[in-house]
Order: sequence, then C-alpha cells, then structure tokens
Amino acid sequence: VCTPYAHYKTLSSINVPVFYQGGTRDLGITPSVKKPGGCYAQTPSPAHFVEFENAGHFAWTDLKSDQHELINQYSLAFLNRYVRG
Repeated sequence: VCTPYAHYKTLSSINVPVFYQGGTRDLGITPSVKKPGGCYAQTPSPAHFVEFENAGHFAWTDLKSDQHELINQYSLAFLNRYVRG
C-alpha cells in the first residue's frame, strides 16, 4: 500500500522505475494509486500504472487466478524493459 508515502509526499524521491497495478474491483487500494495527486501521480518517471478490468484485491493471489496471465504479461514486459534491458 502506497497511501502513507503519498500522504507524507515521499514518493518523489524514488529513483528507480515503478510499476503500479490495480483492478477495477479493488476498491481498497487502486483508488489511492490512480486518483489525482495519488501514488502514481506523485511518482517520478519512469512510472507506469495499469488497471485490470474486473480484477479485485485477490487477483494477484492463488485465490483468484483468472487474471494471472494478463498480470504476468504486463509484469514481464516491465521487468524485461527495466531489469533485463
């Protein structure tokens, strides 16, 4: 959860690529990432945010796996670009 960092305005000091992921049904976390002035907006470039349609909070766990393939594709693309080079 990035909310405390957004509240204290410390995200601007990040100097590495950041990839935020959220879901349209994750009402506890995603709004704090995507809202104006939220975590994504405060994070310096390169920062990326993707919101997965119909993904709830548990889409990133083994409890609900219908989004895993798409989440993995986006995650690997980010890692290939910024870690692998």
